[in-house]
Amino acid sequence: MTDSRVQVIQRICERLAGDGGAVRLDMVGGHPRLHMDQRLAQQQARRELTLLGWKVIEGREHTLTVMGWSRENLAYRLRTLLLACGMLRHERQHTVHVAIACAERHLEAGHPTTLEDVLEAARNEVARELRWPARLEDVGDLDRSTHDPAIAAQLDHIRRLEAEVRHLCDQHLAAARTAVEVFWKCRRTAHMSSETARHVAIQEALRPHLAPELDDRPAPPRPAGLAAGGPAADHDPGFSGWREAPRGSTGRGAGRSRRARP
Repeated sequence: MTDSRVQVIQRICERLAGDGGAVRLDMVGGHPRLHMDQRLAQQQARRELTLLGWKVIEGREHTLTVMGWSRENLAYRLRTLLLACGMLRHERQHTVHVAIACAERHLEAGHPTTLEDVLEAARNEVARELRWPARLEDVGDLDRSTHDPAIAAQLDHIRRLEAEVRHLCDQHLAAARTAVEVFWKCRRTAHMSSETARHVAIQEALRPHLAPELDDRPAPPRPAGLAAGGPAADHDPGFSGWREAPRGSTGRGAGRSRRARP
C-alpha cells in the first residue's frame, strides 16, 4: 500500500478522533492496521474507509486492517456519490438556512464579533452538514493506481463524480457566504428586523440558482451493474439529508425537516 494511502488513513482517523483522541497505526503483512482509543470514532473510521472503497477487516482487540480496494465497496462509493450529487443539486435552501441561523446566533449572543468571524463559523457549520468537503479533502492526494482494469474503471468514474460533488459543495458554500454577508448588512447597516433580513438574505443567496438554465446540467451517468446494494451496515449517502421547504417558504424553520436516509 502506497505512502499516500497510509497518510489518507491517518488523516481520516485523526479527523474522526478529534482533539485528544489517540490513533495508533502500524503495518502488518504489508497492510495498515489501526486502533483508536474511542470505540465510536473507530466505528466511524471503519465506515469512512469502507466508503472510500477499501476492504476493512476487524481483528483482535478492536483493530482494523485495511486490505486494499474492494470492487463491492467501490461500487458502493459510486452509488453514494451519485446520491450526493442528486441531493446537492436540490437542497441549497437548507444550506442557506443553516448559514443564516449561525449568523443569527452570533449576533444575538451580544459578544463583539466581525463579519469574517461569522463567515468562518457559518462555513464550518455548513461544511459539517455537507460532510463531503472534509471527505474530499482527506483524499485529495490519494494515489489510486491499480493493475486491475475493472477496478481502474471504477476509480476513474469515482474521480469524475468526486469532481462533480466538489463543484456542488462549492456552490453550497458560496450560497452560504452570500446569505451571511447579506444578512449581516441588513441587520448591522440597514437595521432591518431579523425576519426581513432573513427573507432578503435567502432570496439573494438563492437567486443564482432560481433560473433553470443555470443549474440544468445533466446528472452524471449511472454506472452499469449498480442496482445491488452496498455494504448492508453502511447505507449512508454521506450527506445530512433534508427536505426542501415548500415553494415560497422562507421562514426561520423552513427547509429543515429531515429526509430519511436510504
